Amino acid sequence: MGKRKSKAPPPKKVQPKLDTQFTCPFCNHDKSVTAKLDFQQYKGLVECSVCGQKYACTIDDLSAAIDVYSDWIDACERLNAPGGGGGGDEEEEEEEEEEKALRRAKDAEEESRKKKQKTTEGGGKRKDDEYEKDFIDSEEDEEEDVGDDTSESG
Repeated sequence: MGKRKSKAPPPKKVQPKLDTQFTCPFCNHDKSVTAKLDFQQYKGLVECSVCGQKYACTIDDLSAAIDVYSDWIDACERLNAPGGGGGGDEEEEEEEEEEKALRRAKDAEEESRKKKQKTTEGGGKRKDDEYEKDFIDSEEDEEEDVGDDTSESG
């Protein structure tokens, strides 16, 4: 008698690949828009290589190229909607994003300065120095108590 045939493991599911090149909403060229993601500055940029249109937005750690492109499409739809303020420029949006990024950087610097100030408050004394001072004070109090005991008995 022979061994039974072992069952082969099921094939792994192939995850669908996300697009990295898209159709430009202005010139309608296929695969002319590319996305660049800068995770250090939390900025995403999509740019059409044919007509030169650009869009920048803020991203997070989980963002992908399709997210930046869909934000661009949403912004275009908002601007083209009736009463959507269709006179806005992409450059103004980019400047606003840059200003927000600068404000965030300044806020982070202020927070780090405040943390440093909190640690150095009290003349730059560390907690160890405070404990040592309390210990010395408690020893002096004990010596006074001992001195009081001898004077009462005599």
